[in-house]
Amino acid sequence: MAELPHVEKMAHKGYTELIKGTENDAKDLEAKFDLMAIPGGAFLMGSAGHEPDRSEDEGPQHPVKIRPFWMGKCEVTWDEFDIYRKEKAVDSPEDNETRLRENADAVTGPTPPLSMRRMATVAKSTPPCA
Repeated sequence: MAELPHVEKMAHKGYTELIKGTENDAKDLEAKFDLMAIPGGAFLMGSAGHEPDRSEDEGPQHPVKIRPFWMGKCEVTWDEFDIYRKEKAVDSPEDNETRLRENADAVTGPTPPLSMRRMATVAKSTPPCA
């Protein structure tokens, strides 16, 4: 492998996705979100054996290659998640857990809503997603 880290030349572009509900209670819902292009590349994962305060689970160092991919510009919104939730609704928490064990390759959801007091604190310290 080449010297690490290495970032490949960008071969794809970001785009805006529109999702529309098609089933159940989501038929009339739609949401737009931006996806950013993330280039592929390689890096060295793990810390060096001689690094101060190193834990045993931080090594051995090894090269990792990442293929190019797209990532949401902002976290999943309630509007986006609602379409998924309403189309994939389950009757009980137990049924949901069974589905997750059998099929899930990823689990996502929006951050729970903030209280008004917490929202004011976060708004002062967190730049908006732009």
